[in-house]
Amino acid sequence: MSAPFTDHASRRSIELPRCVLVHLSGPDRGRERIVDREPFRIGKAQENALVLDDQTVSRMHCEIVRDARGYLLRDLESTNGTLMDGAVVKEAYLAPGAVITVGQVELQVRSFAERIELLPSEATRFGEVVGKSIAMREIFGLLERLAPTDATVLLTGETGTGKDVLARSIHAASPRKARPFIVVDCGAVVGTLIESELF
Repeated sequence: MSAPFTDHASRRSIELPRCVLVHLSGPDRGRERIVDREPFRIGKAQENALVLDDQTVSRMHCEIVRDARGYLLRDLESTNGTLMDGAVVKEAYLAPGAVITVGQVELQVRSFAERIELLPSEATRFGEVVGKSIAMREIFGLLERLAPTDATVLLTGETGTGKDVLARSIHAASPRKARPFIVVDCGAVVGTLIESELF
């Protein structure tokens, strides 16, 4: 998903697509919960991102993960199944307005764009990357806010501009830092196989 740059009164900002679940029924009707971690698990157990206190909901009922195509809903072998717009699903991509039924609880999918202002970082380095200019500090400020999220970041630029070092620095500042950092040289992958290689 791309994030378009905008300029409002000389303040640059970026919009990040977000997903929110809205309770349509029960005592929590109208309550909203932003899908803010990955995987975003839904169920009765307290360790879920969204805890539903309902007898018809399994301990670990379903989860939402984000990939290049969007937000993917996945049933976790729940007792009563997971439905989207009335159809039982094992896996399905979410669309704005879709209704997810978890046991007897109904949640509506809504999307919104979170605007993040590009304020220069106070720091003159981000991980292994060093830069004092306003342009570099704006990049550092943006990455300080993006690294802790599940947002997809695409780095582009000429050979030798530091994309690899910047990617490693983003990884090191993220919640995934304990997991492997895997480099894929897209130039070495056959064009018709790139999607299967990356996703």
